[in-house]
Amino acid sequence: MAGLIIAQVAALLLVGSGGAKLFDPDPTAGAMAAAGIRMGRFGAYVVAVAEIVTGLAFLVMGGQAGWALAVVYAGFAAFVGVALARHRAIQSCGCFGRADTPPTILHLAFNLVAAAAGALAALNGAPGLIESLPAGPMEAGLYLLFLGAAVFGIYLMLAELPRTMAAARGAG
Repeated sequence: MAGLIIAQVAALLLVGSGGAKLFDPDPTAGAMAAAGIRMGRFGAYVVAVAEIVTGLAFLVMGGQAGWALAVVYAGFAAFVGVALARHRAIQSCGCFGRADTPPTILHLAFNLVAAAAGALAALNGAPGLIESLPAGPMEAGLYLLFLGAAVFGIYLMLAELPRTMAAARGAG
């Protein structure tokens, strides 16, 4: 069950992250350029659409799209891992369509966990989101609230925590 929840949270993050990239592709285009991938805004839009489609596919179909979820997050892990290993001056990973979200070891760890959760969902034939909801309306509502809180918590961990820590180091 924990693997399914992690995969669902990862899929929801993909949809949100892709939407942010559609709204502002420049941080993603900049991150790709800093890593030596010169695809510009068009490449950022392609990544955004792929994220949205993958996330929605997993939420609708479950494990049938688990491999796609695993591949996307493994690709993100590789991108962040290479950037960290080569000490690339990437101001933003472009994850959330923001210019001030530098890739961190937390990004790498989350991407690896999300890739594993997608693979486990595929191997176990996990259900889609609607099929996995508890039967009662109160329980289903609480489950969705929990997923939303988890998505927000992961966002804070990946986007706000590194920025806050950098600001605290600069002030101290």
